[in-house]
Amino acid sequence: MRDHLPAIAKAVHKQFPALKLTLREGYQAEVEAWLERQEIDLAFTLLRNRKPAGFSYLPLLKIPLILIVARRSRIKSAGELWARDRIEESLITLPAYEAMCQSFQEGLSRKGIDWFPSIEVSSLKLIETYVANGYGIGLFLDIPKAELSPQVRSVPLPDFEPVTFGVLWRGEANPVIQAFLESTQERAQALLGARRMAPA
Repeated sequence: MRDHLPAIAKAVHKQFPALKLTLREGYQAEVEAWLERQEIDLAFTLLRNRKPAGFSYLPLLKIPLILIVARRSRIKSAGELWARDRIEESLITLPAYEAMCQSFQEGLSRKGIDWFPSIEVSSLKLIETYVANGYGIGLFLDIPKAELSPQVRSVPLPDFEPVTFGVLWRGEANPVIQAFLESTQERAQALLGARRMAPA
């Protein structure tokens, strides 16, 4: 909503100058409920493995899961954590029912590791804040072109399945929704191109 939606909305406004936008932030379950009640027209969200009945969706990006640690942390790789008998650090995440959290727990389960959230917060930004202040390790997303706080650093999770980000709506796509879908696809393709060209 902060990094990419303004450019998408600007492109749609060129086609529909009288369009009035109302933006909401919410948890995944809330967003689906808003769509169900027709309180919103479309949602940009992580997509669940199983599409809710009656919904249409457009997958856009596969986003890798990462951990973030305080800059001063000695942890260099996720493998260091998995090699321990028990992970002592607190895990900081979004609410457990969010798609990224479910995907992470599924990955841990495949490795035979138990590590459950100690702190649940309402946004990725708050995860950064709590990690930077030494409260634990955060579950995060490697979002294209997004910059982490200088007080934290990322730890890749190469063995974990990425999550899918996309657009969700109900019924047929009207002309405005279609314009959003096309603009969003263009933005996603540009981001994917930037990621492919970035040095390893």
